Amino acid sequence: MKELFVYPIYGWGWKAGDNQYVPKPFHIYMNDENKYIIKENDHEFNSLNIEFSQRHIGYYDFDQYIGDYNLKIFSDNKEVYITGYGYIGIEEKVLKCVIR
Repeated sequence: MKELFVYPIYGWGWKAGDNQYVPKPFHIYMNDENKYIIKENDHEFNSLNIEFSQRHIGYYDFDQYIGDYNLKIFSDNKEVYITGYGYIGIEEKVLKCVIR
């Protein structure tokens, strides 16, 4: 999928010294190198790279089966490196998952 929605939920690495902080949701896009980039104007992570991996065993497809993921956000030179957890998928489906 070229565009996905990330809804951060938890994580010790979002902000140093603040284990209660969770950033606002954002969109990610796959670039020509098949890497995801955060593209959300006025977001603290805009233009940073993001990689993710499943947190739990199971089948997730970003559409019908929304899962939570380990998130790694970083700059090209690795000077910025942020970690946390979040749901990833089609925006409408993710919001249905988190807003019940």
